Amino acid sequence: MRHVAQLVSRIARLAAYPLRAIDRSPLPDRWLPPRNESKEKSYLFPDEEAAFQGNQRVAVVRRLLVGFCAREGMRKENAVTLQWSDLAFHGNGEVMISLDKTKNGRGGSWVLDPGTGEALRRWRTICPSKKFVFPASALPQHRESDDWPMYVDHLADQLRDGLRQAGVTREKLFERSPNRIRLRAHDLRATFVTLALGPHEKTEAWVATRTGHRSSQMIALYWRQAKTAVELRLTWLRPLHEIIPELARLIKSA
Repeated sequence: MRHVAQLVSRIARLAAYPLRAIDRSPLPDRWLPPRNESKEKSYLFPDEEAAFQGNQRVAVVRRLLVGFCAREGMRKENAVTLQWSDLAFHGNGEVMISLDKTKNGRGGSWVLDPGTGEALRRWRTICPSKKFVFPASALPQHRESDDWPMYVDHLADQLRDGLRQAGVTREKLFERSPNRIRLRAHDLRATFVTLALGPHEKTEAWVATRTGHRSSQMIALYWRQAKTAVELRLTWLRPLHEIIPELARLIKSA
């Protein structure tokens, strides 16, 4: 809401100067709503994420999307529109992603996590869409002709429900209070950054290539929980093609 108010305020100021369409901004001083106080957020532990991936009551395409975001740091809005043409499958097993533009207006390319790449290599052999990596047609009760990306507006609810079904009981993931918010789909990015900086020992530059963060100040916000992840002796996320049962059963494709 504050961002919308800032935009309205700026337009009003520009209308007064330099456009001179009005004498002065009609908005009074201190019109902007106050900034929201920062609330505590959560990220997934590797064993919790693995439990979710093993929950076959959640559609495999949805689990694959969650695993992709947690291992590659992409926003759900960018990841769900991923097309097979954005991926290059190399004979040596490496998979490269090339994006022309994302939500922040920037593109990028990098080599996927080996487990992510192999999971997508196997998923491609059974995916009902030849265009989209995460198609709606892969969900139950959807027609095969529905060749468009999944709907992800309720991914947070589906993620929390899937974790509960899988036996994950850490209260902080589901708690909402004046000082904390429940686990969100966006916190898959927090999972990625936290574990990448901490147990995975990656650099800020490596992280920024994947997340699209423009400054180290944004990434620095995760250092506290990254250090805690090291103290907890957490590891990097398990190979995605091994913990999704439907993909683990598939023979590795050439």
